[in-house]
Amino acid sequence: IERWLVGEYYLGAELRNGKTNFRWDLLVVYDPAQHDFSKNFLDELNSFLSNFALPCIIRGDFNLIRCVDDKSNRQGDRNLMDTFNCFIEHNQLRELQKVGARFTWTNKQSNPIKSNIDRVLMTAEWEKSFSSVYSFQLTRLRYDHCPLILDFGDTLKRKPGQFYFEKY
Repeated sequence: IERWLVGEYYLGAELRNGKTNFRWDLLVVYDPAQHDFSKNFLDELNSFLSNFALPCIIRGDFNLIRCVDDKSNRQGDRNLMDTFNCFIEHNQLRELQKVGARFTWTNKQSNPIKSNIDRVLMTAEWEKSFSSVYSFQLTRLRYDHCPLILDFGDTLKRKPGQFYFEKY
C-alpha cells in the first residue's frame, strides 16, 4: 500500500505490486440507501476519477441499479438509472463480469425484493492489466448482501472437487 484514500463515500488504497511495480487504485464504496445522497456520491467518485491517473477498480454497495432487470420487481427510478449509467459512460468504466446468482441484495421479507446493487467497476487500463479477473458472490447467510469476491483468474481454470461420502 502506497497510501490510503479516504472520501465521504469511499475508502481506498493506492497499491503497488512489488514484483512488477504496477500501481493502481482500489476504492470500496457505499452509497446510502437514501437516494437524496446519490448525486453527491457520484459527484465524489467523478471528482476522484478525474483527478487521479492510475488504473482503478471500484467495488462495493452502490445502492443503484442500471436497469429494471437489476431488480426482482422490475421497478426503479429511471432518472437514477440514467444518472448512474451516464456516470459509468462518462468515466469509461466497465462492469466486471460476475458469476453466480443474479441479485446481490434482498430485503429479507416473506415476499422479498431482490436487486443487483453491489458491483465491481473498472477502468480500461485496470482491465488490461488484469484481463482474466472476474467476480463471484458467496452465499448470503446472515446479512442482506451477498459478499463479492474477486478472482484473478487462476481458480477459473480449476474445477472444484466434488464432495461425497463413501459407504464402506
